Amino acid sequence: MGWSNHYSPKFRQCFVHLGFLNGNAKTDREQPLVLYSLYDAFENREIATCADAKNALASAFCRVEDHPEKTTCADCRQFVGERMSQ
Repeated sequence: MGWSNHYSPKFRQCFVHLGFLNGNAKTDREQPLVLYSLYDAFENREIATCADAKNALASAFCRVEDHPEKTTCADCRQFVGERMSQ
């Protein structure tokens, strides 16, 4: 789908935001169609995966590495939004 990058002076890190289609959603409508991941570009590691959808299984796709307290898709979207805008 697409990607963008952003250097955050607040976090002193460079992030890459990658959006992609979930191929399984074509046959299973309970899965979110669009997912996105946030990567730490300096360490080359995925730090979050989120879904914007409110499908039954969307929450199963939302996670923030190293932050077990961030358990919802809303938490995940906020985490990514902060890093891509500040």
